[in-house]
Amino acid sequence: MRTVSVLGVRLDNLTRAEINQTINNFLLSDNYHWLATINPEIVLHAYNQPVYCRTLNQSDLNIIDGVGINLIYLLQGKKLNHRYPGVDLIDYLASRARELNLKILIFGSQEKFLHGQHTALVAADKLKKKYPGLKISCDPYGKINQANFSPAADRIKQYGADILLVSLRNPIQEEFIYYLKTKATGLRLAIGSGGAVNMISGFFP
Repeated sequence: MRTVSVLGVRLDNLTRAEINQTINNFLLSDNYHWLATINPEIVLHAYNQPVYCRTLNQSDLNIIDGVGINLIYLLQGKKLNHRYPGVDLIDYLASRARELNLKILIFGSQEKFLHGQHTALVAADKLKKKYPGLKISCDPYGKINQANFSPAADRIKQYGADILLVSLRNPIQEEFIYYLKTKATGLRLAIGSGGAVNMISGFFP
């Protein structure tokens, strides 16, 4: 069982080692790839918004992030391979980015937190301390909607990043990541990091 479905949303039922290998392949490619971290909230949005569901199912990789999804399958007498929390995923990406000399950009996470800094900046500082030499930038862009997708994409291109962490709310973050697929941003991998950046910073609203 390599893929499963929850209320119409595709899940790639891979082990963590298989997910990491797939991500490595993305990072070694010059092409754009996008990854969605699927939790129960995202599944609920997708169930109520068929267009959003179709968008999610066009990602290059949908990984399980949310114990609730595992429980759904356990109640059916089935067991999924692995849950990969967004915090762990970002930690792995930071490690590989440093090793491969790739640049990360955190886009979003505009909440103010420690000493008036945005949560993205606090999270980036923590990742730099854990992985000295890591190239990571932040752009705590304001509210985003489909009307300003184009200027937001232009801003991202200016950073010359390889990996993009979009820390906005769903469904807008996945819609924006899907939109970037058609733009020449130079990105190799984009993911919807949701609240994971806040968790790394220590901010719990």
